[in-house]
Amino acid sequence: MSVINTLKTLKYDELRQRYEFIYDVICNSLDKEFENNNYCDFQNDKCIANRLGRSRKKTMGCCYPYDDVNPKVCKYLENKKCTAQCISCKLSTCGYLKERNIKFNINKFLLAKSLFSRKQLDVLRFNFFKPKELILDKLIKVNNNFVPYPIYYLFMMYSIQE
Repeated sequence: MSVINTLKTLKYDELRQRYEFIYDVICNSLDKEFENNNYCDFQNDKCIANRLGRSRKKTMGCCYPYDDVNPKVCKYLENKKCTAQCISCKLSTCGYLKERNIKFNINKFLLAKSLFSRKQLDVLRFNFFKPKELILDKLIKVNNNFVPYPIYYLFMMYSIQE
């Protein structure tokens, strides 16, 4: 399947369309993985970690940006659905799931690993709570970035500023 999707990217001449195809395939794959395995086991808006008292957030725990001073749900959560399609968020799992060895890495996706640079993989890995459009814009911008990787990483140039 991954090899087929890699070949399918060749039909896109425009870079943004190609990146969007890759992005959508990865998002859909992660969505299906969570849906098919019911890792979070939501019941009454509470995941298994919430119900076991393993999370400080009352409901929709994964959708809280990292701000313990003024915690609020991600602005892209509407009607209990994420409207951002953020790969970084989809790759992330809570401590409870990680203890159960449920974790995801962008490098495990052949499509991403073979068609994105190391800098672009960092864009996908580290931009939580950002919409797909901003991430695609950053992937294109990074495609033309000639800053050496250590400097790029050190100065968090992968980060999207809104």
